[in-house]
Amino acid sequence: MGVREFFHTFMGVRISFDLFMLSICGGLYTVPLYAILQQRSDAAYRARVIASNNIMNALFMVIAAAGTLIMLKMHFTVNDVFLLIALLNVIFVIYIRQLLRV
Repeated sequence: MGVREFFHTFMGVRISFDLFMLSICGGLYTVPLYAILQQRSDAAYRARVIASNNIMNALFMVIAAAGTLIMLKMHFTVNDVFLLIALLNVIFVIYIRQLLRV
């Protein structure tokens, strides 16, 4: 299937829209996070703070990939994987909101 045929199907448009919205939501998360890191860190340690954030991001990406692999091996459906990730995100959002109240 070529690009033209892909965008002429409902699923092709839907997948493109979903990926577009996912990237927007990722930006709405990442940009304020880096602004908070830069604002709240001491200038002498700012580069270290940002580097440690990048390392933690990479670590969690590896954990997420491994967790997804394990769930798929346990015969979870793709919808189940997305549901579990969404629920975990809600938990982390609540936790992060608690950190920002300080």
